[in-house]
Amino acid sequence: MTEDFRSACIAQGIDVQGTLGRLGGMDALYERMLSRFAADGTAAQLASCTQPDEAFRLAHSLKGMAANLGFTKLSELSGQACTLFREGHSDEAMALKDGLVAEAQRLATFLKERT
Repeated sequence: MTEDFRSACIAQGIDVQGTLGRLGGMDALYERMLSRFAADGTAAQLASCTQPDEAFRLAHSLKGMAANLGFTKLSELSGQACTLFREGHSDEAMALKDGLVAEAQRLATFLKERT
């Protein structure tokens, strides 16, 4: 991972240091994981999803990806949505969907431009 790419990721709010620490410093693996996220269609699926059960599954998938990749804000947003779904507040969780999708797409766009 170049220093320029690392700095750009940090500027986007990505916890590069924490993630690389969990990955044992394997930069190449981290970059592959970031590229896969950029190509993943989960956010697009969530954007068009109207069923709470499916939206929960997709939000939960994004939560896991975000936590593993150091996407703190996305992890928090998806975690909030998952909690609301679990507590039976599907309408409130679905209302968070647009912000969740926007954050995932912002990160994907950034990564597509960089990788």
